[in-house]
Amino acid sequence: MPDTLPGPAQSGPLLEITSFEEGDQRVVALIGELDLSNVDAVGAAIREALQASAAVIVDLAELTFIDSSGIGLLLGVAVSENGQNPACSLASPSMAVRRVLEIAGVADRLPWKETALDEH
Repeated sequence: MPDTLPGPAQSGPLLEITSFEEGDQRVVALIGELDLSNVDAVGAAIREALQASAAVIVDLAELTFIDSSGIGLLLGVAVSENGQNPACSLASPSMAVRRVLEIAGVADRLPWKETALDEH
């Protein structure tokens, strides 16, 4: 059963953060808008998931908007400490989010899975 993480992002209308186990991976699903008002809560949720599991997927299927602070966060969490392997993977971006990442020139720099439930 998904756990909704506590924090400012949970009480606002812009973003819901849900974290759950799926097999041997942890999925952090973002639903709504990722921007400066909630980027810290999302970063905390992803870091918590990385401490709990070696395989973390950030599911962007229901993310409808992302600003530059969200892009920076995704770039930051997608790179491991040593810069060799991704710390987590991103999955299922909505068309709008995919387009923003392409325009920003970062879509090809991020580790993608087709869906959050792909084999890893």
